[in-house]
Amino acid sequence: MLTYFDGIDFVTAGNFPAHNWMIGGKRFADYYGIQYNHAGTLHLAIDGKEEKIYTGAHVFLTMPGRVYTYGCTAPETRHHVFLCFKGPRVEKFIEGGLFDPAAELPVFPVADPEKFFRTMLEIQALLPHPLPHEKARAVQLLESLLLQLHAQTPEPKINLFYGEKLQKLRDGIIAAPQNAWDFDAEARKAGISIPHFRRLFQEILRDAPTHFLIECRLKLAETLLVGTALPVAEIAHRCGYADESYFYRLFKKHRKMTMLGYRKEFKL
Repeated sequence: MLTYFDGIDFVTAGNFPAHNWMIGGKRFADYYGIQYNHAGTLHLAIDGKEEKIYTGAHVFLTMPGRVYTYGCTAPETRHHVFLCFKGPRVEKFIEGGLFDPAAELPVFPVADPEKFFRTMLEIQALLPHPLPHEKARAVQLLESLLLQLHAQTPEPKINLFYGEKLQKLRDGIIAAPQNAWDFDAEARKAGISIPHFRRLFQEILRDAPTHFLIECRLKLAETLLVGTALPVAEIAHRCGYADESYFYRLFKKHRKMTMLGYRKEFKL
């Protein structure tokens, strides 16, 4: 009779590779959760506070008593995986510092996304099985997930100093991607070398600066293609590209379809 892994009941789980909607005002009645953004851009607000945006592999933890608004809006998609559970063992996780969903912002970048994703799917594959050893294995893997987050190498202290500046820069790019952003100039304003600026951007925002800017401009183009009747040449200009042909090629490369094809596919 297995008893070591008692104290956890799995409530629900899911894997949505093309999640494309917002979940508003979500409350978790009596259970906790690991919500994993494996790919794409996550919009998240907790307890009615300011929305934050995360790109790439990030986890946020959920619990009863808090309110969560999260997701993305079509035609944007992201890969969302989740695992929800309850039981007295969760309190042990919290007491031991392994699980802290009550933190002001319980969001964590994932250092090894593929390993974390595989573990999530392995747990989900075990859940339909009622056998005690399968349940024990699922609980063991749940602890492994939490340990993966807990054991990640802390960010260097210098990241704390530059983190706020880079977050503001990110928000500015999202708000106005069409502007002529000069990352070399941003590095000089921050008083650091250009290679160091790019390393910090990648480390803190989990994306290279040029790629992040391109993605923001492509998202603006998607919005204009779907929500307006503007000619594609005008859309290219509004996204910050004087060379229309270059932007056409860029859009096709990243979205695997032409701008006109995208408009035809997703026009409301």
